[in-house]
Amino acid sequence: MKHHWETDELIEHWTLLPPELALLGNKTGSTRLGFALLLKFFQSEARFPKDAHEVPGTVVNYVAKQVAVPPELYLQYDWQGRTIKYHRVQIRKLHSFREATIEDADALAQWLCEHVLPQERNFEQLQAALYHRCCELRIEPPTPERIERLVRSATRTYEESFCSNIFSCLSPENQAQSDALLQPLAEVEGSQDELNHYALKVHRLLIRTFVRTER
Repeated sequence: MKHHWETDELIEHWTLLPPELALLGNKTGSTRLGFALLLKFFQSEARFPKDAHEVPGTVVNYVAKQVAVPPELYLQYDWQGRTIKYHRVQIRKLHSFREATIEDADALAQWLCEHVLPQERNFEQLQAALYHRCCELRIEPPTPERIERLVRSATRTYEESFCSNIFSCLSPENQAQSDALLQPLAEVEGSQDELNHYALKVHRLLIRTFVRTER
């Protein structure tokens, strides 16, 4: 989320409408302010803030005035207890969202491989595409750390599949030459993941070379 908000932007994105004010019910103090901020943040980002500091101070002040709670009470909002979990449930239900499952994560990674990675390789753009996809499916996205792992895993899977498909199209002679160049891997020190990464880099180089020579 951006840190600087102009007055007209605050009014457009962070003003609580009458039905939203009604949701505050009998909430008071930090609980009232915390819920209001979670609600408006979710409407803006289709996710919850990862911690209290992700919500800009100007936003806290603007929302605090609307709910008649001193803005400094926001720091007293409990980000780990049962209250915030219940607030998240309320907000998800209000917007017909649900939490992501393991199956969702697998499906999101496959979607990246099939629909995004063939055209886009920029890491930030891949993350943005994943967040947008979650919003389309009305799924609360996984944590930022999990999103990063999903993007990296999908990218690795796509690259390995791409190289394997291209390699299978090479002539038997060129395949044999590629395998011969990989023989020194047995003498390379490192973990299996490091060796696999090295092999993938060699295959990429070879594929680019062979594709040029066979045109």
